[in-house]
Amino acid sequence: MDTKWITKQASGRDIGILASETGLPRSLCSILAARGFDDSQSIADYLNPRMSALSDPFTMPGVKKSAERVAAAIRSKQKILIYGDYDVDGVTATTLMYRVLSRCGAEVRYFVPDRFADGYGLSEESLLKALEGLHTDLVITVDCGTSSFDAVRKATELGIDVIVTDHHKPSEKQAPAYALINPSFHDDVNTVSLSGVGVAFKLCHGLIKVARANGDAFAGVDLKDYFDLVALGTVADVVEISGENRVYVKYGLERLSATSNIGLNALMQSAKVEAARISSYHIGFVLGPRINAAGRMGKADLAIKLLLSDDPKEASEIAKKLEEMNIERRSVEEKITKGIHAGIEENIAELGASIVAAGDDWHEGVLGIVASRLTGRYYRPSAVISCTADECKGSCRSIDEVDIFEVLKGCGDLLLDYGGHRQAGGFSIKRGLISEFKARFEDGCAKQMTGKPAKSINIDAWIQLSEIDDELYEALCRMEPFGQGNEEPVFAVKGVALNGPPRILKEAHVKMSISSGRRCIDAIAFNMAYKKVPDGPIDIAFTLDENEYNGRTTLQLLVKDFRASSL
Repeated sequence: MDTKWITKQASGRDIGILASETGLPRSLCSILAARGFDDSQSIADYLNPRMSALSDPFTMPGVKKSAERVAAAIRSKQKILIYGDYDVDGVTATTLMYRVLSRCGAEVRYFVPDRFADGYGLSEESLLKALEGLHTDLVITVDCGTSSFDAVRKATELGIDVIVTDHHKPSEKQAPAYALINPSFHDDVNTVSLSGVGVAFKLCHGLIKVARANGDAFAGVDLKDYFDLVALGTVADVVEISGENRVYVKYGLERLSATSNIGLNALMQSAKVEAARISSYHIGFVLGPRINAAGRMGKADLAIKLLLSDDPKEASEIAKKLEEMNIERRSVEEKITKGIHAGIEENIAELGASIVAAGDDWHEGVLGIVASRLTGRYYRPSAVISCTADECKGSCRSIDEVDIFEVLKGCGDLLLDYGGHRQAGGFSIKRGLISEFKARFEDGCAKQMTGKPAKSINIDAWIQLSEIDDELYEALCRMEPFGQGNEEPVFAVKGVALNGPPRILKEAHVKMSISSGRRCIDAIAFNMAYKKVPDGPIDIAFTLDENEYNGRTTLQLLVKDFRASSL
């Protein structure tokens, strides 16, 4: 599929004056101005987010009531159960809540459902499993529970209060919880995009605030100690890195670079991530996948044990297991993805507004990643379904133009259950209804589009290869953390030459050496081996990165797209 390159419109601000005022490269000032930061003060505020920008947790509905209930439970030694989820957001939220409550002196334990045995979220069956044989006075959910009506009602019948902390969109039937904390019910633009761990942090913040007002012994707990966990879950869950999320991730990355969490240190060592140079990239593409591998392969509690471990030897052993699981996950994912790709390419002319692929006994733990790969390559909302016997489970990913949760909602009468948000969702369905679901899913996606789906890439700035230097890279690093809502700038160069034929690495990636004038630099295009590199001069769209090899650090281009040059 051809990709349309769209150059972002520059601001009317005099970029030369802005560069002089800020001391930043002109190309970067142009990018910042186009993003709305067109004076030296707004740029300074953007580049230096402050913790003072975090809002009072009590402004979010449900936080004060919940914090007072948790504080009362701690004082009276009531038993608390944290009910989590198995992805990175859920794992970090569970770990955060457990660590904070334990440090406050609470009698607390946690439960994370098994992806395969228990399914997603808080169900009545999984709740009873979590409560089995143990007395519990209070349940706190993290990253789930908003729409778990039956499970919360059951807990209430058992005399258990339930506090729901979640960020997923509510369905029409909301859980009858003691208190429900979800930014979806709040109109603050700075908190609406909080991840599950971000919402859990709001409750922890509220708890310490209540403790200080009441003079509780645990009032001195310093929540800044846990920003590393908040950053990890926030980036990995691909929520917008704007508003308060930008503050959490900015300070969380600083905390990660010198974390006291033994498990996180072991994970970084196992993944060969240098703590002092950690960025949102390492969370999203190195650490996050390894934590996710535990849940995907049915061992989510292993990741939590890692993050809670105070034993370096134990942590090292768990990190090694997660590394092995991640390798296994990649192998399984690649096999399924290649099979689906082959089928699509054979009938590429019939490709509509969406992709729905189903197969028998596909590993449920990788369905979301496979859907993401399909969406990335074909720029269509994608649903991937695995069937065992009559009941099938699916996962879907979307494009900017389509709210996938609304599409699933429109298919709700066909589904046994579903959940998610704008960009991603999950569901279960009977095998015999898949064909009808495919047609309804296609129709729902098509209705949200204005025309045929067309992949595009936004170019922030066209530059010369000679402009790529350490000064530009260091200025770019000040824009961190990157993610949804604060995308890493994409540059483009025109008419560069290839220094020899491109090399294919691991049957998936394209390595190139390019030059223009006297400037020569390496470029790598991950997962783009399927695309032929044109003969003659080419244009390249890319982000900038450092590459360390044999003790030598150099700049390289991470290719987003390439095309034959019109020069």
